[in-house]
Amino acid sequence: MVLSDKITSDFAKECSSKTGMAYAIDQIYAEGSEIMCTEACPCHISDQTKFSTDWSLRELVIKPDGYTNLLDCPSETLSTSHEAKYASFLRTAEKQFGCAGICKLPEFFLFSDVNNGPPQVLC
Repeated sequence: MVLSDKITSDFAKECSSKTGMAYAIDQIYAEGSEIMCTEACPCHISDQTKFSTDWSLRELVIKPDGYTNLLDCPSETLSTSHEAKYASFLRTAEKQFGCAGICKLPEFFLFSDVNNGPPQVLC
């Protein structure tokens, strides 16, 4: 409990100061959300109703041969070092805890499967 409170406090500081691991993770989600479900990286979404009420900013680009996660997209721009450092951790957090992002809730689960719908909770 004490460790959890300390981490939460540290992440809150990183979010507000726009530094550190929490901010770096959120930048990855922000950049990935700019690509995912666009013409650059169309999504393969089997159940569009999960997204219908949450999409007022732009329309999802959905194609049968689309992608279900960011790392499969040919246009993804995650650096090799960031992929090695964060991708496995983020995939596990998304799958095991159903969470995504640290500072700001992202539009998609980027590392597990967009078909899981928009994330509902921060990690």
